[in-house]
Amino acid sequence: FSKAMAEDEKVGARKYDQVSQNSIWREHVKKERQMLTLNENFRLNPHALTANMIAGKPNVDPARIGQKVEAAEDMIAELNKILKDTKKVPTEKYSEPIASSHEIGWDSVPLM
Repeated sequence: FSKAMAEDEKVGARKYDQVSQNSIWREHVKKERQMLTLNENFRLNPHALTANMIAGKPNVDPARIGQKVEAAEDMIAELNKILKDTKKVPTEKYSEPIASSHEIGWDSVPLM
């Protein structure tokens, strides 16, 4: 029994062949896919709206080239509704606590 072989085979260290590694990886991917959910309820972040607004080119007049200058009324109304919804407190948004931190004081009423 040589010293080099003893170093290669450390206590608790396992060597996996390609089939075993592939099986472990397949199991990992399967677990990950089971936990994966797609968020279909997209909500606008009002802070991102103001940070990402980019002005048009200063030398181009959109009215002169035939582009619509004003936003549609329904688009503005929808945006205002979304912005108002983002400012609501959790008790107004949800019927029951969503996070564990919501449970504390969920049913309390402010004194003022």
